[in-house]
Amino acid sequence: HDDGTNSAFGMDDQIIEGITWAADSGARVISLSLGKSRGGDQQPSPVYERVASRLLNKSPGILLVAAAGNGSERNRVRAVDDPAACESIVAVSAIDRKWSVAPFSCGSVGKYGRVDLAAPGVSVYSTWKGGEFRQLSGTSMATPHVAGAAALYCERFPDLIARNLVELLKTQCSKRIPIDPMFGHGVVQVP
Repeated sequence: HDDGTNSAFGMDDQIIEGITWAADSGARVISLSLGKSRGGDQQPSPVYERVASRLLNKSPGILLVAAAGNGSERNRVRAVDDPAACESIVAVSAIDRKWSVAPFSCGSVGKYGRVDLAAPGVSVYSTWKGGEFRQLSGTSMATPHVAGAAALYCERFPDLIARNLVELLKTQCSKRIPIDPMFGHGVVQVP
């Protein structure tokens, strides 16, 4: 998020271990509010793509949803972060209350990586340490909105396979607004 408190970090093998644990525990949707910046012409992580593709293509499959990243500035859009840039992961950009793309939200620029969907990610009322609440901003705030909508669709349609869920979210379950295609197909909608 962009409030200056984002100091957490993890190693790729720890993150993959967490994804594996969630998958082995029966998750159908895994939300990843994390990322590592990359250049637009730099290929996405082959390790994350291998894991995501394997999970997506299982039956019924597991969907990974990840934050597109917060490295952009109003006049300079940066490429989608890893692991969101991977083809088999749903990348999420952030919008504000006026349905405009957040100026920090990374977008589909360069040769690799694209944003799939947008969701609210500016001044989102969130829990905080010590039982407090704060308004936070970032694609990490938007990502759980998409993961939550995906989980609701899985509950509503238990036989829906993950690959079809991705297409459903992008084509039928997103509200088309005047959003730049660089930032996704539209804003995710709940069933």
